[in-house]
Amino acid sequence: FPLALFQSLLMQEFANNGWGLLDIDYQNYGSGVITLSLQGAVMAAIRPNGTNAKADLLTAGILGGMYSYFLDRDLDCIQSQCAGQGFTASRFVISSTPRIAKLRASIAADAKHDAIVASLMQISE
Repeated sequence: FPLALFQSLLMQEFANNGWGLLDIDYQNYGSGVITLSLQGAVMAAIRPNGTNAKADLLTAGILGGMYSYFLDRDLDCIQSQCAGQGFTASRFVISSTPRIAKLRASIAADAKHDAIVASLMQISE
C-alpha cells in the first residue's frame, strides 16, 4: 500500500468527517520522525476552558495506530501542541514506540512543539 495513497486518504477522511484539516510533514522521516498539524481539531474545540491539558489524545492514538498499521512498524504518536491552548493548529509527532516512551518520561507538560521534536531527534532507538 503506497504511502502517498495512505496519506491522501487519511487527509481526505479527516476533512470529510469533520476532524479538521490535516497536514503531514515527512522532513525528518529519515530520522524516524513524522510531524503532523491539524487545523480545526474537533477535540480542541470541545475541550474544557481553563485547562492546560492537551485535548487531542484520541486523535494522537488514531494517528499512531494508523501509521503503525500502514507502515508495519511499532509506532506511537504524541500531541505536541493543542489548538485549544490558543495555537492556530494542533500538532503531533509520530516515531517508534520506545522513542515516544522515553520522550514522554522526559518532557514537561508545557513543552513546545519544536523542543519536543528536537528532544525526540536526540533519542536513539
